[in-house]
Amino acid sequence: MLTFKYPMPSVKANQSSIFCIDKEYFSSDQIVSLIADGNYSSIHLANGKVYISARTLKKYDLILSNLGFIRIHKSSIINPNYVVACPVPEVKLSNGQTLAVSRRKISEVRRRFRYSTTLNPSFDIKG
Repeated sequence: MLTFKYPMPSVKANQSSIFCIDKEYFSSDQIVSLIADGNYSSIHLANGKVYISARTLKKYDLILSNLGFIRIHKSSIINPNYVVACPVPEVKLSNGQTLAVSRRKISEVRRRFRYSTTLNPSFDIKG
């Protein structure tokens, strides 16, 4: 069973929100990516665990976009803190995932990561 603690409306990008899935709590800072699978979402954490949620990405996007997460495709949301390379039209994450960036989001992703100073030193952008 999933319970979701919604952050206050005044949440800022440097704050985090608390999630609870199967009686395990984790903060939004631990989320690497969310992947859509129909009306379900797979939540990939930095520690390697994957949780399945009965909520759509649209619901997560409403909350997580306020925390700095980026919707890079209709089927994926990423935490930019875990991006290690951005060979557009893809994004490589620290957990080994390589996710496609949709055509409509390519310019936003390029703009977001080109001038970022908070990414890993090994960060690489091409395209």
